[in-house]
Amino acid sequence: MPQAARQEYDGKNKKRMLIASAIYGSADNHRQAWQIRYEELQLAWEIGRGSFGTVHLAHWRATPVAVKQLNEVLGVGAQSSPVLTALQRARRLSHPNCVLFMGVCTSPPAVITEYCERGCRMDVLHEAASNAAAASQLTWPRRLSMALDAARGMYYLLSHTHPIIHRDLKSPNLLVTRGGQVKVADFNLSRVVESMHSKMTVVTQPRWLAPEVMDGGQYTTASNIMVKVLVHQKRPEVPAVEAVPGADTPQVSSGVDGLVALMHRCWDQEPSARPCFKAVAEQLR
Repeated sequence: MPQAARQEYDGKNKKRMLIASAIYGSADNHRQAWQIRYEELQLAWEIGRGSFGTVHLAHWRATPVAVKQLNEVLGVGAQSSPVLTALQRARRLSHPNCVLFMGVCTSPPAVITEYCERGCRMDVLHEAASNAAAASQLTWPRRLSMALDAARGMYYLLSHTHPIIHRDLKSPNLLVTRGGQVKVADFNLSRVVESMHSKMTVVTQPRWLAPEVMDGGQYTTASNIMVKVLVHQKRPEVPAVEAVPGADTPQVSSGVDGLVALMHRCWDQEPSARPCFKAVAEQLR
C-alpha cells in the first residue's frame, strides 16, 4: 500500500477507534461519564409521553431522574460522529433554567435528565384551573417569573457560538421544579435526534409553531420567540386554531401595557421584527 494511502487509512482507523471507545468503552471497560447502563436505573412509573417516546420517573445512584425512552434507535457508533458530538456538547451545558442532561443509554435507547417534580407548565396551569389553592399561588408576578425563567434558559442556549435552536419548544417542554422554577427541556434531545437524520421531521403541533415554520421555512431564533410568548400567555384549554398567531392575535388583559407591547412585537409576522431573548428577559425582569 502506498505511504500516502497508508497514512490516510491509519488516520481513518484511529478516528473510528476513538469514536467507538468513546461510545462503547475501551478494552478496560472504561466508559464516558455520560454513558449510563440501563441496569443501573430503577424505573418507577410513567410520568409523560412526548414526540420522542415515553418518560418514566426513575432512580439512578439514589437520585430521582427522568428517563426518556426513545422511539428512535439511538444510532451511536463509528458512523455516527454527529450524534457523539451532540451528546458531548449536551453534557457541557449547564444553566439554572435548562434541564440538566445526565447521560444516555444505548440499549434500550434512553436519555436521562434531572427530574422536575411539578411536571410541565401546562400541568401547573391545569392544576390552577381546577384547584383554588393552586390558582391563588399562580399570581401574575408568579407567571411573569416563570416567563423570565424560560427566557433566560433560551437566551443561554442561543448565546453560544453555535446557537442551540429549540425545534420542539412548547409548554410541555417547560418543566417546573418543586420550588416553581421553570427549566427548558428537550433542547439536547432534539439536537441528538436531528443529528441522526439528514432532515428532521417537524412533529410539533401547529399551535406551537411560528408561521414561517408552518409554511415550510427554517427554524430560527425568531421562531422560538414567537412560540415562547404563546407558551406563557395561552391557557391549555384554548383551541389550537386560536393559539396560532395571525390576523386575530389573542386578547390580553388590560393594565399591563408594556407587556402587551412586548407580546405584540413577539407576535410580529416578520421574524426579523421580533425581539431577541435577551431583550425579552431584560423587559421581564
